[in-house]
Amino acid sequence: MSRKVLTSITLALAVASISLGIAGCSKDSTSKPKSDTTAPSLSSAGAVDQYHVNALFSESLDEISAETKANYLIIQQGTTDTLRVLNAVLLSDEKTVALETESQSAVTYDLTAAAVKDVAGNAMAAQTVSFTGTTSSDTNPPVVASTDPYDGEIGIGVNKTIAVEFSEKMDKPSVESNFDMWMEVPGDPTIYGTFSWDGTDSKMMFTPSDPLTNYARFSCRVDVGAMDVSGNHLSPDHMWGFVTGNAGGIAGTISYSGPLEHADVNIGVFTQPCFNQSAADAEISEPGSYDVYPLAPGTYYVGAFMDMDGDNGPDVGEPAGLYDTNGDGVADPISVQAGQVRSGINFSLDRTVQLSTISGDVSKRPEVTDSDTTYVLCFLEDPSSGGGEPVLAGIIPSGTGPYTTIPLPMACFYVLCFMDTNHNRELDFSGDMPSEPIGLYGYIDQYGEPIFTPVFLIENVTDIDMMLFYLTGSPAPRGQFPAVPNAAVQKALQKK
Repeated sequence: MSRKVLTSITLALAVASISLGIAGCSKDSTSKPKSDTTAPSLSSAGAVDQYHVNALFSESLDEISAETKANYLIIQQGTTDTLRVLNAVLLSDEKTVALETESQSAVTYDLTAAAVKDVAGNAMAAQTVSFTGTTSSDTNPPVVASTDPYDGEIGIGVNKTIAVEFSEKMDKPSVESNFDMWMEVPGDPTIYGTFSWDGTDSKMMFTPSDPLTNYARFSCRVDVGAMDVSGNHLSPDHMWGFVTGNAGGIAGTISYSGPLEHADVNIGVFTQPCFNQSAADAEISEPGSYDVYPLAPGTYYVGAFMDMDGDNGPDVGEPAGLYDTNGDGVADPISVQAGQVRSGINFSLDRTVQLSTISGDVSKRPEVTDSDTTYVLCFLEDPSSGGGEPVLAGIIPSGTGPYTTIPLPMACFYVLCFMDTNHNRELDFSGDMPSEPIGLYGYIDQYGEPIFTPVFLIENVTDIDMMLFYLTGSPAPRGQFPAVPNAAVQKALQKK
C-alpha cells in the first residue's frame, strides 16, 4: 500500500476524530460514569524465550508505572536467586507488560508485581504468579509498543522530539537506518535529524534538525530492516502520522450531474480567489464526500476538476467547479478556525474546462491625448506584488475601444493595459514611475496602493473595463486609476 493511500486513511480518521469529539459532548447528559476504584491484578505470566517474559494484567495500565522495572521481582522458586529484570515495556493492548530478563533456566520462577497502576490511578498491592522458564533462543520478532506522538495525534508542537518504544532491546544501528520521517506534501520531503536512546536500548528518540512546519501533516515509519539484539527483524513494519499546530479543515460534497466517469476528482484549496498555487490538495476517486486537512486558520477558496486523462491538471473538456454560492464566477471565501473542520462546503462540477476570453472596453482620461496602440496584459499572479510574467492577451490599435483577449485557459487573471506611445512594445518608466498611460481592472486604495480585482476565467467574461491615466502616485477614485507599480512590477512588464 502506498504512502498516499495510508496517508488518506489516517487523515480521514484524524478528521473523523475531531468531528466525533465535538459531537460526543452533550450539555444535556445527566449520566455520569462510575468511578474506577478497583486496582489491577496480575493474571498470569509466561516465558516467551530465554530473555523475555510476558506479564498479563486484568485491565488497562498506566504506562509509567507499568514500565517501571523496579515494580517487578522474579525469584527462582525454592531459592533466593533473583532473575534480574532489565526492562519493562507496556504493549499495545495496554494489559501486557513485556519483561526483558537475564538468561533464564528451565526452572520455576515466581513473578511478583507491586505498585502497578491502572489508567484510573489505582495501585495494586504485591501479587505473585508462577511461570516456567525456558532456554529457547530468542526468535520472537520485536514490535513497536508505542509512539509519541501517537498515530493521528493533532496539535503537535514544531519542536517535538519523536519517540518510538519497542517491545525489547534493539540493535540501534539497524533501527536508525530503517527509520524515515517526511512531510506529507508533493515530493514527500525527508525530515533529517539526530538519534538518541534510553538506557535500556528499547526506546529511540529522533530530534529533527529544524523546527517542523506548522499546520502540516507528517508521517514516520520504522521498516522491517530494524532488528532486536538477537537479530530478529521487526514484524510488521510500523507507520504512523501526526499533525502540527491546532489546525482546521474543510469538508463537503462534490456532485456531478453528467455520466459517472471513472476518474479522480482533484481538489485544490487556495489562499487567493485566483487558483494559481494551492495551499493544500486532496483527491477522491469519484464525486462525493471530501475533506482537506490540515489547514492553518485563515481564509480559503476551493475548486475542483475531474481528471479524466490522469495528467493531474485541468484540461479542456474536463468537468470543473468551484465553491461559488452566488454564481458570480468568483470563488467564495471560506473561514477556517483553529481546531475545527468547516463542513458543508458543497459544490458541483457543473462547468467544463474550456478556453475562454476576457473582454471589455478601454477608455482614457481627458489629459491622455495620445492615440497609440494599447496592449492588454494578463497576469497569473498579482502584479502589484511583483508577481509573474504577463501574457500579451489583446491589442487595441487606436488606443481605446473594445477589446477581447486571446483564448485563455481556465485560471484567475489580473488584467492591466498600457498605451505604447513610443512604439517599442514595452511599458517605459521614469525611475519607478511609468511614463506612459496605464490602466488596470481594479482600483487604488486610500494609501495609493493598487488593488487588482481578480478575474476568474472558466467561461467567457465580459465588462472588464479599464481607463488609461498618466500615473502620479496619488490616490485615485475607486474603479478608475491604478497606482504606481513597484520595481518588481516594472521588471515583469518589460518585454524580454
